[in-house]
Amino acid sequence: MGRTQEDYKRRLLKALAPHSTTDGEDMLDEWKFATHFKSPLKLTCACGQYNCLNVATVFNPKTKSIFFPIGSTCINKFLPTKEAEKHKLEKKIHDKQEKAQKKKMEKEQAKQQVQPVASYACTVAGCPHQTSDGRHRYCAEHHKACVGRAKWFCPFNKHRGSTWSVVVANDKKYLTWLIHKSGMFDTSPTNKYHNSNRITRAYLENEHRAWNQA
Repeated sequence: MGRTQEDYKRRLLKALAPHSTTDGEDMLDEWKFATHFKSPLKLTCACGQYNCLNVATVFNPKTKSIFFPIGSTCINKFLPTKEAEKHKLEKKIHDKQEKAQKKKMEKEQAKQQVQPVASYACTVAGCPHQTSDGRHRYCAEHHKACVGRAKWFCPFNKHRGSTWSVVVANDKKYLTWLIHKSGMFDTSPTNKYHNSNRITRAYLENEHRAWNQA
């Protein structure tokens, strides 16, 4: 048969007896609730109940004794009502703080998950800005211009009349040649097409990198 409430009370009284001045159930009136504690490990109450996580410390002012652990159930059922109410109030406050802390941690974790894991230098030559877009490595300032460059037409005979997006999609070998051809789309400040070349070359380099990483 399982233990009854009286069995648990007798075990509790036996544990508290050496630290009390009275006998029997009267000794419970001597004990005051001190603190509530949520244990990370399962503890065994003085009454013999095991697997306790919500436990408390009690104090006897007459004998100056402190006893731990006492399970929440024993506090609520066997200690004077006034002390049990103190325990319930502190446990409620503790649970509220724990819930708030857990919610805060969850928010911080969620925030960390949506933050970019890396930053990349903008592909446009000479641009000091960065982006967290690993696929389209253009900063906010150059993103629209670089993406729009896909609709421009290739000026060279082999693909004259085709947009850069068509060239990039259908002739990877030509794209590689353009990227590595010395002087092609010169981005030096002295070049008269400096600004336009920076955007075109950034678009081609970005597409070439994405193709190689695919």
